Amino acid sequence: MRNFLLFLGLGLVPFLVGCGPRTFEDVESFAAYVRGPESPDRETITRDGVVFHLQHLTAEAMLIPQYRRYEQLRQRLSGDPNMADSVRVAKLAAVQADIARARQGYEGSLYFLLTLGYEGEGRDLVYDRLRQEGFGAYSAWLQRLLFSMNEYVYLETPTQQEVPLSLYHMERSYGTTQDRTFLLIFPQTFNEVRLTEADWWKFHIEEFGLGTGAIAFDIDPPDDHHPRYLMQ
Repeated sequence: MRNFLLFLGLGLVPFLVGCGPRTFEDVESFAAYVRGPESPDRETITRDGVVFHLQHLTAEAMLIPQYRRYEQLRQRLSGDPNMADSVRVAKLAAVQADIARARQGYEGSLYFLLTLGYEGEGRDLVYDRLRQEGFGAYSAWLQRLLFSMNEYVYLETPTQQEVPLSLYHMERSYGTTQDRTFLLIFPQTFNEVRLTEADWWKFHIEEFGLGTGAIAFDIDPPDDHHPRYLMQ
């Protein structure tokens, strides 16, 4: 899971623009756009010295690791002069079918990356609690981050007041970064209502120990104009 959370850490590179959604013929260009400031799915709120960074990941963005493997395979096969074209096409088609099945799976849920940290340098979201309040407070804080964030985070739509998390995972950085990133997963359908058909989403974070009070992000649900990667 940690490797997946790191897949978006890229520099911005050129992309292709079409009449419809932005399309990319290179997976690294696509990943960089998803991570970059032009992405429509990123928002940051800073309050009382704490930075909340939220990013919605579409099913297309979730497929970036599979797209990377596909590009690597395509390059490897194209460099084999002894391979018949029919065999090369069949191998790529099999991977494309696997990606299509994975897309169907991802489309059954809603995915978000939430990064929490303090403004400036020198304060670690987890270990700062140990330095200031001792081991007991640090241990309780870490347990809350690892296992209890589902009690404080939920999604709201015009017809669903509180959609709970299905699953979440906190990245364990072991002190290599001072902030922390969470992969948050919500159901795509709740109470027999498809959340992707809602006019708006509101992402709520209740006060859970950072002293900021409740936080809420206004989010536009995905539409047909979100960027896509074009498999060659």
